[in-house]
Order: sequence, then structure tokens, then C-alpha cells
Amino acid sequence: MDALVDTTITIDLPMPPTANNLFVGVGRRRVKSEPYRAWETRAGWDLLRQRPPRIKGPVSVLIEVSLQESSDTWDLCNREKATMDLLVTHGVIQGDHRPIVRDFSMRWAMVKGVRVTLRTNWPA
Repeated sequence: MDALVDTTITIDLPMPPTANNLFVGVGRRRVKSEPYRAWETRAGWDLLRQRPPRIKGPVSVLIEVSLQESSDTWDLCNREKATMDLLVTHGVIQGDHRPIVRDFSMRWAMVKGVRVTLRTNWPA
């Protein structure tokens, strides 16, 4: 039987913009919105300060979104795309496709911004 590698990493990031506001139309193209670019910069520096390791292979992802910074009209899942794309862009996880993300969940929580918990527990 293969040994299991079990690592848990927690990352705190500022609240990402909603997926509805990540891109804007410029002529026939879609480009990143100014709020999205600003968030990427700020969140990228926050991520670098926390020095998370690069995870090779499969991972379980939990994203907790701040109750205090949200309203009853918010769609929880609209905070996923920017968060996952940041993790991939900075190489924390190898991708957000099925061979890499084996389990994914989101929930409201008493956190600031978003808290991402990454866990590996797959055959090595």
C-alpha cells in the first residue's frame, strides 16, 4: 500500500471581486477589470508574505468567505474564480482542473476576506 502524504496549508487573502466583475469588454475583447487587477496585486503580495509551499499533485480545497464582509444577496460561488486563479498563477497548486483538484468546497465563515485551506492526502 502506498504511503499517504498529509499536508494542510492555510492562506488568508483579501476579499476577491465577484466573478461578475472580473472582466470588462473593450471593443470585441474582454480584459481584466481595474478592481480585479488591483485585487490580484494586493492578494499576490499577501500570498507571497505567507510563503506557502508549492503543492505538487492532487489537492483538496476549502474556501471560506467572510460573513462580516458580505451581504445576504451575495452568491458564495462568485468568489471562487479569482481565488483559484491566483493560487494557480503563483504556483501554489498546479492547476484547478480535475486531476489536481480532487475535492472542492466553499462556505461562509467568521474569517477576514477569504481563507483557503489546501490539503494533500493522496497516495504518494
